[in-house]
Amino acid sequence: MRNTILVVDDEASIADGLRLTLEAEGYSVRIAGSVRTALASVAQADVHMAIVDLMLPDGDGLTLTKELKTRDPAIEVVVITAYGSVRKAMEATKGAGAFYVVEKPFEPWELHLALEPASRGGDLVVRLEGAVVERGGFRLGPLDLEVRRGDRIAVTGRNGSGKSTLLAALTGKLPLVSGCRELGAGAVVGELEQTRERFAVEQPLVEAFGGPQERARRLLAKFGLGADDVLRPARTLSPGERTRAQLALLAARGVNCLVLDEPTNHLDLPAIEELEAALDGYAGTIVLVTHDRRLLERFGATRTIGV
Repeated sequence: MRNTILVVDDEASIADGLRLTLEAEGYSVRIAGSVRTALASVAQADVHMAIVDLMLPDGDGLTLTKELKTRDPAIEVVVITAYGSVRKAMEATKGAGAFYVVEKPFEPWELHLALEPASRGGDLVVRLEGAVVERGGFRLGPLDLEVRRGDRIAVTGRNGSGKSTLLAALTGKLPLVSGCRELGAGAVVGELEQTRERFAVEQPLVEAFGGPQERARRLLAKFGLGADDVLRPARTLSPGERTRAQLALLAARGVNCLVLDEPTNHLDLPAIEELEAALDGYAGTIVLVTHDRRLLERFGATRTIGV
């Protein structure tokens, strides 16, 4: 009787949890953490079922599913996938034979868990002294501004008054025409710019994100961007998807100073609520520009700067 189940998942906690549950039911379980080792295991054992993660370090679960069904049509396959990708996974595996798709047991978009500063940093975050900055024909300054650890600063002003230009001066994105900018010791500044330009490129999202691809896939999945999304050219992402990708990047860097320019633009209500909760519990420094009155009220600014 065939009673061996192959679990293909590179997250040890999930793979071990499945193994213990299945062994308690009397099944023999083999664990594989990649496409390569999964195919080797199938060749070595009489596997009757495979439980396959949609995202694997050396490929994707959809391709593996099709390969397993091609090798042995009798194998039952269960694909575990991130929330929101079930329908896409089912469409992508049409023609692969009988299989089942279930949601993976973790919740994406848990910003209150993801946005954590990696280090405390010093008391000074960034200082502008006599700073003058220009963008196109617009000139702002001279400015004297000091941002200190733990500040929650709201920058207000009418459209075109220079709020985004001020943020660019703080982050160093725009060079100063005169004056000076000092970055504090240990300060790690991360910016969510209004135009979301970081991902307006031809590269696949997972490459544009940078770093080890396995880690990038995991972080992006937590922000609702699954296996089919990470392989798309980044420029094809919707504005809301670009926002989530940028927030995932800030989480990856462990920034201790968030500079947010209209962060709720293009986000749906559940995502906005998660962002609000994330900022509520964020222990670092925040400089915020927003026209969202609800976010501004909940933000709890320690200081307001009018431009």
